[in-house]
Amino acid sequence: MTTYICDSVHGNVKIEPYARLIIETPYFARLRHLKQLGGACYTFPTATHSRYEHSIGVYHLTNLFATQLLQKETPTHQRLKTLVCIAALCHDLGHGPFSHSFDTFLQNLMKEETQSKDFKRLCLSHEERSCQQFKRLIEYVMERNPKEYELHLNLNEEEIESICAMILGKKPPLHDLQRREYLCHLVSDSVSGVDTDRLDYLLRDSRAIGRGLLFDPGSLLKSAQVYRIQARDMKKDARCIVCYSRRDEYELSQLFHTRYSLFKVLYCRPDVCAFDAFLEDLFREAIAAGVLDLERALSNPDDFLELDDRILYMIEKQARESQAPSIKGLKDMCKRLETDDTYTIIYNYSFPNRTRLTHPLADSDKGSSEKEKLLWELLEGDPLCTPQNVRVVVYDINYGHNHNNPRAYLATYLDTDIPDVIIPDALLKRLFKDSSDPFDENDEERAQDHPFNDSYHSPEKPMQLDAVVASQDLIENMVSLDSQPTSDRFGPSPFMQHTISPEHFQETVVMVLLRCSRYDPGYQRLKMECTLRISQVMDSYLAGYNVYMDHSRVNINDTSSVLVHRISPRTSNGIASAIPLDHSDEEEDTGIHEPFLKC
Repeated sequence: MTTYICDSVHGNVKIEPYARLIIETPYFARLRHLKQLGGACYTFPTATHSRYEHSIGVYHLTNLFATQLLQKETPTHQRLKTLVCIAALCHDLGHGPFSHSFDTFLQNLMKEETQSKDFKRLCLSHEERSCQQFKRLIEYVMERNPKEYELHLNLNEEEIESICAMILGKKPPLHDLQRREYLCHLVSDSVSGVDTDRLDYLLRDSRAIGRGLLFDPGSLLKSAQVYRIQARDMKKDARCIVCYSRRDEYELSQLFHTRYSLFKVLYCRPDVCAFDAFLEDLFREAIAAGVLDLERALSNPDDFLELDDRILYMIEKQARESQAPSIKGLKDMCKRLETDDTYTIIYNYSFPNRTRLTHPLADSDKGSSEKEKLLWELLEGDPLCTPQNVRVVVYDINYGHNHNNPRAYLATYLDTDIPDVIIPDALLKRLFKDSSDPFDENDEERAQDHPFNDSYHSPEKPMQLDAVVASQDLIENMVSLDSQPTSDRFGPSPFMQHTISPEHFQETVVMVLLRCSRYDPGYQRLKMECTLRISQVMDSYLAGYNVYMDHSRVNINDTSSVLVHRISPRTSNGIASAIPLDHSDEEEDTGIHEPFLKC
């Protein structure tokens, strides 16, 4: 029987019988106890929504998108839509406590040489764990409700593997899905960056922290159409992709900008990252004290059911009740958590990743782990800035395609009688990777420099595309893109102006956290000395590359006191450095103040 769920974002969501069978299992119900935004709720009190409602939202959007793209309600189409919607519903089953924070924790554990090979094999990505949990969920439904399973699900082995492939973002073995590859990318599209998972979390997370949404997902849904792209080399298989109306370019650009903004103000907010780092160290203490048996929980899908956000309360309870000396460090961390005494941010700076390399921290080709290693090398030998005292965090924020313009991987069409699709060169390279026709190596760079964020086009050198495009319903009337007047096809839309900054599409954020408690006797002095030392190290490092720090952009976030900087000239050209002012030697305030101006 079809039922409905009232969702705060999408309104009434239709739940088909097959979806109800999946939802009413302990493997899906576990998602109720996984916060979508992890530890962000300690910074944003209203950010308490769960993976449960997010998964239902992704299922709903996927159902709408698949209906829009398939149009014809044939039995084959209906079955394929069911498989895609199941993948949408189950794509987050493998998330651990506090969502992505747990993934980062496992990645850091895997890097440690002390961990056994058996344990490292258990440290899978959340997508791989989702596949494990999904297969166990299907077994559970078959055992508990065999008749309803036969009636509403009845998945064969190939269909189960195809659902797992869609969760992993891989090619499914089912031939009908291979022929309609655009369906496989509805839940997770690493090429275009527009998928139902992203649409739902942008909508839901923005609402949770009280920020308005700058794009209309309904408009994108209505304009989505499938086009068949055929390479000029007819030996290559044609590719079917989802394209969006040229009139929705503003919505698309705002979608990517919204993603960037949420990473900036929410997902990678400094105090959120500081809490995640503290939580990771708390989990380490729990494992060392024998309170958390992570290896057992990861080795069995049924034991994994216990691994949700409630594990933190279990750790706190055991630490409070235990009298063992080995648990003292864990007890102290739990007390700090209760009083919001987590790590202090003593340094925070972002480096835009330019197209041309200026220094290693701004190199878009280097990963965050490499940059973190570089910072530790700079701090090597310092008696204060040691791993026992400070924690270095480095991460990249971008628009979804690293340092590249995300619009370079998205195809749009013109609303005309003749099918006319505009495909950036970068997207064609992804679709036909081994194309024999040469591409301009600078196309990607020039696309970033283009003020309207389109693939580069100039009257002197018309844009060349190595493909012809056809509508799904008008395949016999293929129209070559370069046969149309370029002025008609590539006229810049006024809505595209200044929607995404062409200067850079990725930035690296460097953050240094002080581990000690705010209530430790030497906290203030250690904080000041470490901050000064890190500032000096960074100034010296950048000066070696003839780059100077803009200290007005440095954010040292300490809400307990107002930060005052003493500016002193450093060079003859007026470059200055900022040093936190030490107030420890100031006289006690008597309450009597001299007037600022004497008349």
